[in-house]
Amino acid sequence: MQKIFSQKLRFDGFHGTWEERDLSAISDKVTEKNKENQFSETFTNSAEYGIINQRDFFDKDISNEKI
Repeated sequence: MQKIFSQKLRFDGFHGTWEERDLSAISDKVTEKNKENQFSETFTNSAEYGIINQRDFFDKDISNEKI
């Protein structure tokens, strides 16, 4: 993780300086239920790991439809 923040680790094709952005500039917070199962992948914010797939963090889908 430290390599990412120190800019020592870069993905292929990405060059130049890093640009800091607010998360709200590239995403929307969703607070409504997923009644139509429109969304299959949900992310959560973890203090330890940052933004991570909900399934990986909780070992289950929290945002799925409750019947």
